[in-house]
Amino acid sequence: MLLTYSFDIFDTCLVRKCGSSDNIFCIWADRALGKVDRSYLKDLINSRLNAEKTARRNSGKEDVSLDDIYRNLSLESFPNLSKPALKRLELDVERENLSPVRQALDLIRNYRKKGKRILFISDMYLPSDFLRFQLRRFGFWEEGDRIYVSGEIGLTKYSGNLFRYIQREEKISRCSWKHVGDNTYSDYYVPKSMFIRSRRIYHPYTSFENLWQNDMWSPYKKFLPSYLSDWLGLIDCPFPLRIVWVFSWTCCWFLISCLCIRFCVMPRIEAWTICFFWLGIASFGIGWR
Repeated sequence: MLLTYSFDIFDTCLVRKCGSSDNIFCIWADRALGKVDRSYLKDLINSRLNAEKTARRNSGKEDVSLDDIYRNLSLESFPNLSKPALKRLELDVERENLSPVRQALDLIRNYRKKGKRILFISDMYLPSDFLRFQLRRFGFWEEGDRIYVSGEIGLTKYSGNLFRYIQREEKISRCSWKHVGDNTYSDYYVPKSMFIRSRRIYHPYTSFENLWQNDMWSPYKKFLPSYLSDWLGLIDCPFPLRIVWVFSWTCCWFLISCLCIRFCVMPRIEAWTICFFWLGIASFGIGWR
């Protein structure tokens, strides 16, 4: 009998109105610097991203916290900015852009009526106190719930070690535990491989989020055609799935483009143009969540 239900937080219970974390950093940099040349905004965003990379590289843990990131933040090019103020600003921007997912909220309320215990689990650098407050603000959190955040514990869902840690802490058997989340690998395949029941729920981007995703503000997409920027989004996919998807989709659309070149297209149109056209469609299908 299932007694415990755990839920992923980001993109399961809560979503960012602006889309991805990259857009959060754009808003954060704009608020911090005001009206300046866009190159300065990019420099500050890159400093934040590099601080996170450095923190992960030096931590010796599977994940890092927001404090770890800001300890490694370099502000040599921005002497008028302070780390504490930037950290508070990032949390403010995150808070302003969070929105609840009604489907997940209704599901949790339904489980509570049946007497099930609720846990919240996240592979995230944001502090658990901040996440707990947001969950309570939108009606997800009740007294007796527990929250586990990878950045504070140093273990991730992705590796499976966070699930093992929670099992020890909560003293629950895997057969009485079901996990719900949006990530195909971390929230579905990993717990299932550990004999924890899992369910993937899917929330596509809204039209507003899609506008943000395609906006030229994004530091990674500004100078790239849409089909290439979407293709580069595959970098965030889990390694085994990434290889299978890239190979299968590329082969599939390459064959289709060859058929179009052979039977449907005027001879003067160059083959590489058609190939990139289909590659763009393929990468859109893979990168869109």
